[in-house]
Amino acid sequence: MTTSVDTTTGPSSADVSLQKAEWQQVLFAEQPRWSDLMRLTPSWPCRPLALRVYRNHAFEFIATAMQPFAAYAGLSVEIEYGDYDDSLGVSPAEPVDATIVWFDFRRYRERLDAPSLAGWLGERLVAMRSVEAGPILVTNWDAEDDDAIEFNQRLLALTKDLPGIYLCDLREIAIALGNGYTDLRASRFTGTYLSAAASTLIARRFGFRWLPGVLTPRLKAVAVDLDNTLYDGVLGEDGPTRLRLSEGHADLQRRLLRLRDDGIFLAAVSRNDPRDVELLWEARDDFPLRPEHLSAQAVSWDAKSVAMETIAQRLRIGVDAILFVDDNPGELASVASAHPHMPTLHATTPVETLRALDLFPGLWQGRASETDALRIADLQASTERKALEAATDDPWEYLRTLRARLILALNPEDQIDRLHELSTKTNQFNLALRRLSAVEVTRRVQDPEHGVVSIRLSDRLSDSGIVGTLFAHHDGDALVVDDLCISCRALGRQLEDVMISEAISLVLERLPASRVTFAFTAGPRNEPARSWLERFGEQAVSADKMQVTVDWDDKAREIAAAALPVTIEREGNEEVG
Repeated sequence: MTTSVDTTTGPSSADVSLQKAEWQQVLFAEQPRWSDLMRLTPSWPCRPLALRVYRNHAFEFIATAMQPFAAYAGLSVEIEYGDYDDSLGVSPAEPVDATIVWFDFRRYRERLDAPSLAGWLGERLVAMRSVEAGPILVTNWDAEDDDAIEFNQRLLALTKDLPGIYLCDLREIAIALGNGYTDLRASRFTGTYLSAAASTLIARRFGFRWLPGVLTPRLKAVAVDLDNTLYDGVLGEDGPTRLRLSEGHADLQRRLLRLRDDGIFLAAVSRNDPRDVELLWEARDDFPLRPEHLSAQAVSWDAKSVAMETIAQRLRIGVDAILFVDDNPGELASVASAHPHMPTLHATTPVETLRALDLFPGLWQGRASETDALRIADLQASTERKALEAATDDPWEYLRTLRARLILALNPEDQIDRLHELSTKTNQFNLALRRLSAVEVTRRVQDPEHGVVSIRLSDRLSDSGIVGTLFAHHDGDALVVDDLCISCRALGRQLEDVMISEAISLVLERLPASRVTFAFTAGPRNEPARSWLERFGEQAVSADKMQVTVDWDDKAREIAAAALPVTIEREGNEEVG
């Protein structure tokens, strides 16, 4: 299934969508075949990705098998290897996008018990963290005995405590393959105890889950077709009662619900009569997926490309953050043509589609976020907020009724993952687009010349979680705001000025200054941030103007004069306004 490359213009977005649909039968197979993988060559551009691998057994087979999986995710992997080294020695080197620690922990069984081995590895990871700026992925011990279990528990705790270090769990693959996971007879030729089948499945996890999960923005929604996708049959022809729900379709719907539990929005997209879909939900109480589980629906005879715009608007996210799932390749091509950056998935059999959702790049994340669990309820509350706002022409009265509450924290070391997430994934209100890594966030939090603020927002309708962050540093008599990010979920409540001014005031208590300079970088989607800065700074802002400076004493008095009915607290429940 080799795809030729047009080096002049390249393939269209529709062609890429169809070519990726063809690849699915190989990439998402229960056990991908090496020969099939090696015939796949992407015709689309892939982002170069530099990896460094620290190892004490062979990684080369996995590296080769990883390439088509990574290509499907839009990545082209180049690997720098260290020597085989049981001591896990690290030294400064050229920067890379990510680092992998690929170790056979059985080699230490005779020398170190589980606590000692975990302690030693923790020391090495701290040393590695000091020289490797990007995310570090560490595979765990894949054995079943008590030593391995205790070691893995300690390793999991380590990865939670160290910034930018993520655990890659091999145990799931080992359990699935059983005796087929290892091939000790071939180990003297391959340099690893792993079988070819295990290496291929591990390569798929690296290319589909583990690397995209720490290097690319997470998808925020799955928009799924109805007919011949969630069930077998066509609603308009068969009617709701004659549609067939196989056990595979039921499992697929339950998988979607687990994604929702992980903070992924679910949406339904269907070319049907809206009343027929309403009757479907009423008639089929055997469906695990219910209409209340859907954060948005777009049911009409319009093109699905139009429906996807509707879904994105209702979810308040970009179309490129939505995975579109449909059984019709023509629909995939049509949507991809209208929305070139939207990922698509061809729904074939329910079993294969379920497996694809388990593995699809961008649905897995390195660490769970508290905000993911809050996101869906917060969106549901937004409808009620709009009703409250529409009921009054007085913004002050609207906010008084809403009972908004802000909690700010200065240099919060326990919130680094969320602040890193806001920096890398916020697009619309992201002032400088710096995309700070977890390590960079940690360094700024710990640097006495920097101030990092987290902003948590709640109101009487929902807790939105940490929705904003400000990064600043001291420069003479000025405080320089290096970046400022506010989640799109927090926009529209007229709170941007008070959020930002309170964050700046909190930093100024530690780093006094009379002026505040905002760094700005124009991007394809951060017009809301530019518009805010232009209004707040009372001067024009363009792609050529990289910063805006305001006299803070005057600006603070102006904001105080327009005080809003908002409760403001510092972390620790100290109420300041």
